[in-house]
Amino acid sequence: SEVVKLQIKINEKSNELDNAISQVNTLIIIMKSFYDIIISEKASMDEMEKKELSLNNYIEKTDYILQTYGIFKSKSNIINNNSKNISSKYIIIEGLKNDIDELNSLISYFKDSQETLIKDDELKKNMKTDYLNNVKYIEENVTHINEIILLKDSITQRIADIDELNSLNLININDFINEKNISQEKVSYNLNKLYKGSFEELESELSHFLDTKYLFHEKKSVNELQTILNTSNNECAKLNFMKSDNNNNNNNSNIINLLKTELSHLLNLKENIIKKLLNHIEQNIQNSSNKYTITYTDINNRMEDYKEEIESLEVYKHTIGNIQKEYILHLYENDKNALAVHNTSMQILQYKDAIQNIKNKISDDI
Repeated sequence: SEVVKLQIKINEKSNELDNAISQVNTLIIIMKSFYDIIISEKASMDEMEKKELSLNNYIEKTDYILQTYGIFKSKSNIINNNSKNISSKYIIIEGLKNDIDELNSLISYFKDSQETLIKDDELKKNMKTDYLNNVKYIEENVTHINEIILLKDSITQRIADIDELNSLNLININDFINEKNISQEKVSYNLNKLYKGSFEELESELSHFLDTKYLFHEKKSVNELQTILNTSNNECAKLNFMKSDNNNNNNNSNIINLLKTELSHLLNLKENIIKKLLNHIEQNIQNSSNKYTITYTDINNRMEDYKEEIESLEVYKHTIGNIQKEYILHLYENDKNALAVHNTSMQILQYKDAIQNIKNKISDDI
C-alpha cells in the first residue's frame, strides 16, 4: 500500500540522514583534534613569548629568538595547517548540513503524507462501515416496501373481485360491500398516514441506488467517497417514515401486519360472497329441476294417454278394414252393416280430434 511505500522511503532517507550525521560527527571529532593541536601549539608559543618578554637583556632576547625561531615558525605552520584542515572539514560539514536539512524535510514530508494516508485510510474505513450500514438498511427496507406493494396490490385485486361479484346483481350483498368499504378505507388511510408518496416510485429509486453500490471502493479519494456516502445518507433519509415511532413500534411491521389482516378479511368476504352466490344458484337450479321434473312427469302421463288413444284408433282401423272387405264382397245396398260402418267412421273422426287435442296440449306444455 501507499503507507508501506512511504515507510520504505522514510527508512531509506533516515539511513541517509544517519550516515550524514555520522560523517558530521566524525568530522567534528577530527576538527576538534585539529583544534586541540592548535590550542596546544598556541599555548606553547605563548609560553615562548612570555619567556622572551621575561628576558631583560637585549642580547639574551636576541639569542633566545634566534634559538626558538625555527620552533616558533614550525608551530605557526602547524597551527595554520590545522586551521586550514578545520576550514576544509567545516566546508564538508556545511554540505552535509544541507543534505541533513533536505533529508529532514523529505522525512517530515513522507511522515506527514504517511500520517495523512493513515488518517484517510481510517476515515475511509469508517465511511465504508457507514456506507455498508446504509446499504443494509436500504436493502432491508426495500424488502419491506416490496412486501407492502404486493399486499397492497393483492388487496386492490380482492376489492375489484368483490366489486365484480356485486355487479352481477344476483343477490343482495350490501352487508359484505359495507365491510369491504370499511376495510378499503382503513387500508388507504393507514398507507397514506405512513407515506404520502408512491411506494412503487420509492422502491424504484432505492433499487436504482442499490444497483450502483459497487461504486464504493477503497481506491477512490476521500472526497469522492464522501460524495457517495452523502448519496446513501440521502437515500436513507427517504426511509425516515419507516423508523420506529414514539411507542417503539416498528412502522413497517405495523403496516405489514395491518395489510395482512385486511387482506385476510377481504379474502374471507370474497369467499363468503361466493358461497352465498353458489347457494343462491344451487337453490335456483333445484327449483328449476323440480319444475322440470313435474313437467316431465306430466308430459309422460299425457304421452301415455296419447299412446292408449292411438292403440284404440288402430283397433277401429282394423274393424273398419274388415267391414269394408265384407261390404265390398257382398255388395249389400241396405245392409245393416252400413250403419255400423257409418258409426265407426264417426268414432274414428272423434278419436282423431281427441288425439290432435292431446298433441296440442303436449306441445303447449313443452
